[in-house]
Amino acid sequence: MSVRWRAFVPGRIEVFGKHTDYAGGHSLVAAIPQGITVVAEKTRDGRVDVPPSPYADTVIRRLRANFPGVDFSARISWSSNLPQAAGMSSSSALILAIAEALIACSGIEETEAWKDTIRTREDRASYFGCIENGSRFGSLAGDAGVGTHGGSEDHAAILLSRAGCLGLFAFAPLRSVRSVTMPAGWTFVVATSGVRAEKAAGARDAYNRLADPAAMTGARLEHFRAEDARVLDAAEAFARGDIARIGALAADSQCDADHLLGNQVPETRDLVAIALETGAAAASSFGAGWGGSVWALARDTDAAAFGARWLAAYRARHPQRDARVLLSPPGEGFRRLDD
Repeated sequence: MSVRWRAFVPGRIEVFGKHTDYAGGHSLVAAIPQGITVVAEKTRDGRVDVPPSPYADTVIRRLRANFPGVDFSARISWSSNLPQAAGMSSSSALILAIAEALIACSGIEETEAWKDTIRTREDRASYFGCIENGSRFGSLAGDAGVGTHGGSEDHAAILLSRAGCLGLFAFAPLRSVRSVTMPAGWTFVVATSGVRAEKAAGARDAYNRLADPAAMTGARLEHFRAEDARVLDAAEAFARGDIARIGALAADSQCDADHLLGNQVPETRDLVAIALETGAAAASSFGAGWGGSVWALARDTDAAAFGARWLAAYRARHPQRDARVLLSPPGEGFRRLDD
């Protein structure tokens, strides 16, 4: 097919802000170099020709309902080097990829409904979050979404990130607070645990319980207050290049995830411990929990060697797990690709 539109949609690291966005808190996030490359071509047959996916179905259904009369005919394909179900927002990245492709092919940005509702890039990220969780956005009616009750953290990180920077965001509603430059000489290394952080069946129910505002009591409320305060403290520590403080905050965040959220597994606990034993300055799990990945803060000159040591030590302890290590300095958010 002749290429009409092509873009790159990254995954993300949640550096601080475990389960804070949908409760109106803050998070500190970064896009990563790994992600989805999506290609789209406008067609005229009334069909959206796209590989089968419940996420694609969700996007197509919502856009057609919110913008009736718009021709969404398109042929869409994608490729990805982003690990799936590893806490790096592969599902949100795919939703954003399909949505942006259909927006580009359909011209809905010229409709009055779009212009009246989606006025800023923050609005755009929020709307994509609502497509995923099913919520109404302004005058644009909601639906079932994909069945998870998350917020817009992932979509903010994927759409609004800047290369070499961490993004500090506030939520409900989404606001960009500040961009923090990564400390010179340091980078993120990410290790997947090999335990899939699924949001389906029983795992979806556990995730949705954490995302339910009605559950914001007791240990859950204690966790939210502590983690939300840590996000702001961590943004200042990254801005100062205070690596020791970042390490202390990451340790507290990991401890609270384990004891207050209760969403850690032996593999993520071990990944954090091994990272610190192997020379990381800080390490913490991220994403929904019950599996997924861990970020480690390492010297950029030692990042590849550190990652190899970290992975080897983890595989020795968990040989049954298909783990990977990724070098993931903070990257640029969603971007069009020139042909």
